[in-house]
Amino acid sequence: MTPLLELAQEYTNLTRRGKEWWGLCPLHEEKTPSFSVNEERGLFYCYGCGAGGDAISFLRKKRGLSFREAAEQVGKELTPHKQQERRFREAAVETIRARFRDWWRARIRMIADLRDEIEIAEIAYRSIVRAPEIWPEEEQKYWITILSDLYLKYDSILHENLIYATDEQAAWEAWRESKNA
Repeated sequence: MTPLLELAQEYTNLTRRGKEWWGLCPLHEEKTPSFSVNEERGLFYCYGCGAGGDAISFLRKKRGLSFREAAEQVGKELTPHKQQERRFREAAVETIRARFRDWWRARIRMIADLRDEIEIAEIAYRSIVRAPEIWPEEEQKYWITILSDLYLKYDSILHENLIYATDEQAAWEAWRESKNA
């Protein structure tokens, strides 16, 4: 995060849109966001009042500082301690993002594996329904139990992960209704 972005966020809420950050201008009263900060360039511009510039000019306009005072303030933001703190914060955020990506990928793999197990159990179930006389009763009960357990496990995983199935969900509902009938 650049010193300008940090300074601007002290005075207004900014949200990222594309390469720029947007919010209400802290230099004048307004109701519609017209203030933008380009983090790469370290520049700001307000389409409402026409103010623009870098971190120093922002501080001069917002706090009424001289050039020297504003430059000293920005310099404090660039001290090695602040830079190290900023790098640590960015590394922590990236670590959290990486852990989340790994967790999510593991969940997706688990769901895919469970779908494969369900597919095998459904094949057995369909053959039981088509030709129950060739299946021993114990084996019929075994596959029906396995399939229902797999469906319940799959359903709970989907809800736990806020994934909403489409065709699978319809199949599950139909199967559930057939069991209740």
